Amino acid sequence: MSTQSKLLEWLPFRADFLDELLRFEGCEEYIEDGNVLCSICTENFTTVRCRDCARRPLCCESCLRTRHADMPLHRIEKWDGAKFLQCSLRDIGLIVQLGHDRGTCAHPAEQPRRIIVGHTSGVQAVSVRFCECLDDNCHFMPEWCQLFRFGWFPASTHSPATTFTFDLLNTFQELSFQGKTNLFDFWRTIEHITDNSGGHDVFDCYKQLSHTMRIWHHLVMLKRFGRAHDPAGPDAMKPGELVVECPACPHPGRNILPDWEAAPPDVKSVSYFKPSTNITNDVLLDGYTPCSL
Repeated sequence: MSTQSKLLEWLPFRADFLDELLRFEGCEEYIEDGNVLCSICTENFTTVRCRDCARRPLCCESCLRTRHADMPLHRIEKWDGAKFLQCSLRDIGLIVQLGHDRGTCAHPAEQPRRIIVGHTSGVQAVSVRFCECLDDNCHFMPEWCQLFRFGWFPASTHSPATTFTFDLLNTFQELSFQGKTNLFDFWRTIEHITDNSGGHDVFDCYKQLSHTMRIWHHLVMLKRFGRAHDPAGPDAMKPGELVVECPACPHPGRNILPDWEAAPPDVKSVSYFKPSTNITNDVLLDGYTPCSL
């Protein structure tokens, strides 16, 4: 079926799709009356909903905080009596406890701290409480490490205030490879996803992201070359050990004969062009099949 035929098949449903879109972005319940109960506890009146949760249930702030203890980057909306306004889980009192994979923290920090988090769904402020428990060596876990283990890459190791999710860093890396997207345009897109109305200030973290992406590229390269399992560590690397070999270049014993230098002159030819242009080598070896480099 052609593209035009598919559009003609969909055209009679255009009005229905438009109505469903408004229903999805609006609200199917009569929240204007102010007497809609929370869909979770069914005791308190609903005031908020999550844009990223399935079915976007209407619930009270207490239930939403409990439900999103491990999903602090979900985008929520709050009903002000006439319309839904964009807000964050931090605005309704959510505090993320760091430092433990399970259980509760025995010695949390007294005061929470505001951390700016950049994610594929936007950038927002999150309240976190660092862990102050001692490990087996009577040392505190560094703050940057607590954020890193939560999946947030800190832009600084000293009193980090800005982080980026691993998902965002991976997304840009793939976009830069496939679509040649530059970092500035990518961050502008994240800003517009956060708020595209122009009526709110969005956190400008471009410089921090630029610094973080350089480190991320290097770490991914070290990981893929197995440097994390090297007993000597990454400091023992030699120049050129992270370079990816070109499969088209001649490699004796692999794509050319080991004794290629001893090939007869009438079947071995290498031609060079000017240095200002691309250098092309035509090597007639390994069965005398030409390969262009």
